[in-house]
Amino acid sequence: MESKKTRLKTGGRKRGSVNKATRTIREAAQEYTDDALKVLAEVMNDHDQPALARIAAASQILDRGHGRPTQSVEVDASVNNRRMDLSLIDAELAKAAEERARRQKELEESGVLGKFET
Repeated sequence: MESKKTRLKTGGRKRGSVNKATRTIREAAQEYTDDALKVLAEVMNDHDQPALARIAAASQILDRGHGRPTQSVEVDASVNNRRMDLSLIDAELAKAAEERARRQKELEESGVLGKFET
């Protein structure tokens, strides 16, 4: 059975488009933009308001007027470039080759290996 992610979309809205309900709500909310900004400005300028409320109002005004400030994210994308210790691998291969040669010699001496060769 195919997963939902692998099936192609066959109907409905195009990806990324806004549905009608969201568009309607957004348009209705935009009618109150001027009033909302006035309330934020009043809170920001009202020295009787708590400092946190005034800061939040000022921040909201700045975000609406100038966009949110860019946030920098520090990423350490270094790759651990350790070299494999090939001498260990070579030693293991040499040991395995010696063991194989020893077994083969034992089989030849016992005559078992000669029975299967044609």
